[in-house]
Amino acid sequence: MKLIRTNKGAACAMLAGLFPVLLYILFSDWAGDRLSDGFRLGTFPVIYLLLSMLLIAVTLFDARRGDALEGFETFGLAGLIRVFVYFVVAVLFAFYQEKIGFIPCAFMLVATGAVEMRLRPWTVIFVYASAIALLLFALFYSLGFALKPIGAF
Repeated sequence: MKLIRTNKGAACAMLAGLFPVLLYILFSDWAGDRLSDGFRLGTFPVIYLLLSMLLIAVTLFDARRGDALEGFETFGLAGLIRVFVYFVVAVLFAFYQEKIGFIPCAFMLVATGAVEMRLRPWTVIFVYASAIALLLFALFYSLGFALKPIGAF
């Protein structure tokens, strides 16, 4: 059995992916900026990453570390492409949300996730993604976040 298809392999891959993110935050200029409550801007992302990495590292020593991941026995190129597409949509959401607008970006992210979960039919995906995007916008707007519902290029 290949290492990557085991719990231990997945943990190693996740740690390898999160470590550069942690380094990026630690060495970013903005991470040290003080907020009005006295915390630094990078405090909570770093805490989140460290806790995530700690919990992932526990998997390396778990009794079931050599077990195959459920559903990964048949994971191949098609699965990698699906993961890559979802990653690209998430990056677009993060970097282009102000230009495109929150609602279209959230719609694309939720719809892509629904497709990945094999939710069918397409009308259900459309209604589901639209409702979640609108609810998220309403929630963030009610909390005082200044989001553009639909951006303009």
